Amino acid sequence: AAACPAAASVAAVSSTSANHVLSNALGWVLSSSWRSFSSQRDIGTPPVIRIRHKTNTIILAVVLSVFAAACGNSQTTSQIDPAAANGASPVVTATAASQQDTSSAAAMTRTATSGSSSTTNKQPTGSSTIPTATPASQSGQPTTIPEPPVLPTPRPIEKTPPPVHLRIPALGIDTAVQWVGTDDEGRMAVPSNYTDVAWYELGAPPGTPGNSVIAGHLDSTTGPAVFFKLEDLNPGDEIFTITADGQEFRFVVTTKEVYFADDAPLDRIFGTSIRPHLNLITCDGAFDRSVRQYDKRLVVYAELATS
Repeated sequence: AAACPAAASVAAVSSTSANHVLSNALGWVLSSSWRSFSSQRDIGTPPVIRIRHKTNTIILAVVLSVFAAACGNSQTTSQIDPAAANGASPVVTATAASQQDTSSAAAMTRTATSGSSSTTNKQPTGSSTIPTATPASQSGQPTTIPEPPVLPTPRPIEKTPPPVHLRIPALGIDTAVQWVGTDDEGRMAVPSNYTDVAWYELGAPPGTPGNSVIAGHLDSTTGPAVFFKLEDLNPGDEIFTITADGQEFRFVVTTKEVYFADDAPLDRIFGTSIRPHLNLITCDGAFDRSVRQYDKRLVVYAELATS
């Protein structure tokens, strides 16, 4: 129950007044006793009487001192906390001071801990702090990580199909294309007949970077063959190759060269190139009946047209 503010005030005043009265009484007793003792000594009071009177005086003074000390301690112990004047429960001053000291110590501990934490977590100016986890949103829900964008599936690189047809308008040639490799001696094989041409399938297909090579016979035992008039081509003439799926590639003649069979530049004819080339080959020169071979080769060089 809350203490009565008026009662607390009366108790405090009463305690103070009692101490004041006791102090005055003690002083009066000591002063009177001393005067009495002195007067008795002067008039010749017997020593026994004077000693007894002095002893009683001392005992009375001691009793009054003990009583005064007891009242003072009671006042200190019973002192009302100022908060009681506002209707709050009375709190002993010593207990409140102890709690205040405890609170101060706790505050100092928190301050020291905060300072230590601040020192530990301090980052150098200009450096970035690396988070240890994803931040939480303001609502307390985990932050939603956006899904990566869906990239289109890359289309596989389509290979250019091999040629199946050859047209040379300037010579009136419109023929089928065979696919060949090498013969038993490692040379490019030739068409199986005199009317078709043969594409070297170990090289680049026409229309792709590299040298695509197509060969044809010059003649036969019965007359001219498919490339009999190949030497009549001139720079600027057009050559067309057609694939099985209908793709058509147009080439333009750039130059033509004649080589001895053993001196033909194989790298230039069959080698790699960063641009699409088409090279047409046939026989030329004199026919050697002992080996049934011509001693020269005619090569027509053409490049893929850009427009």
